[in-house]
Amino acid sequence: MAGLGILGVAINGCANRGPDVVHRDDQTGVKPDGKQVPSEPAQTSTKQKKQPAPVSQPKDAIPSPKIVDPEIAPRPHRVYALRPGTNWESGWQRVGEVRVRVFSPSITKVPLVDSDGNEYSSPLPLLALWLEIENLSPSHSREYRRWQPVTEGECVLRNPGGIALPLPVFPLGRRFMWPGEFKQQLPAGGSSVREVLVFSQPAELVDRVYLQLTAERVGEVGTLTFEIPAGVWKK
Repeated sequence: MAGLGILGVAINGCANRGPDVVHRDDQTGVKPDGKQVPSEPAQTSTKQKKQPAPVSQPKDAIPSPKIVDPEIAPRPHRVYALRPGTNWESGWQRVGEVRVRVFSPSITKVPLVDSDGNEYSSPLPLLALWLEIENLSPSHSREYRRWQPVTEGECVLRNPGGIALPLPVFPLGRRFMWPGEFKQQLPAGGSSVREVLVFSQPAELVDRVYLQLTAERVGEVGTLTFEIPAGVWKK
């Protein structure tokens, strides 16, 4: 009977004991008794991130207009107000490899400009003389520097008595608007350059005037002289 009691206690102890708990070191995967514990397989996600769907443009979409920076936008082309008025022209005068002629003299109001670029007309009509300048050299270009009217020097208009015509006077802050730059290139055997000179009106009894130009302004030596009869600007 004593042996049966001992066997019952053993059976009850086994029944009351739960399953063996395995303790594992989370960092090494080894039990405290030194046995290796198989690691659990890592779970891989089978889900993929969704890519955003491309935005489709309608076939008849109108592109946005390109905005032009006003600082770099091209300036409008300026039309010079003074135009040749008559068909008269002088003969060509040649000095060195340059030749010059006067054409289309007229009595007219001329364009003026102020420091802000505002344009005006001269208060009184003046004598305007157009020039045409050509470089005859077949191989060498040269520079033309503007003839500017004076009463003694590079560009003078005289009456038959040799007296220089006075220079025109413009309102304060305004000056004559020239058709081109102060310095211009005369290409070898190329196109001509046009210039316009402005003087006060000759007196009514003056029947002719003489324009004298120094050739240094076109890189030559000497003087060019043109006779202009009054009848051509009084038409």
